[in-house]
Amino acid sequence: MKTQILIAALTAAVALPAYAGGGRLKAMDLNGDGKVTVSEAVEARVAKFDGADTNGNGSLDKAEHSAMLEALKSQRKRGGSSKRAGDADPFAITDADGNGSISKAEFRSVAEQFFTRVDADGNGELTRSDFRSLRSQKSG
Repeated sequence: MKTQILIAALTAAVALPAYAGGGRLKAMDLNGDGKVTVSEAVEARVAKFDGADTNGNGSLDKAEHSAMLEALKSQRKRGGSSKRAGDADPFAITDADGNGSISKAEFRSVAEQFFTRVDADGNGELTRSDFRSLRSQKSG
């Protein structure tokens, strides 16, 4: 189970924009207090779900999920693929029940796992330093 959570977190790291930039962190600061809590980061991420659910059925199919990942990839400062060699399929990991669609609850769960993992010092707030730590873990 821990391995699956780690794979999901690392896959989500690939699928999410590189939030380490101040503008992106600021965009996740939903209450404008100058701090980004894990809860705010999850809510900001889950807001992407609604925009990606183009048919409005409350879940993402593989095409909607792929389109969302491509849109997120295009927002990155650095290029690169949203899926790297050797990575598990982000859709399959997020579709925890394997029914061929991603519910908002499944989507939220992966976001919570990822942002909790990013919060390196466990203080409930995300900083540039937290994201730098994640990048150094992935490259090391």
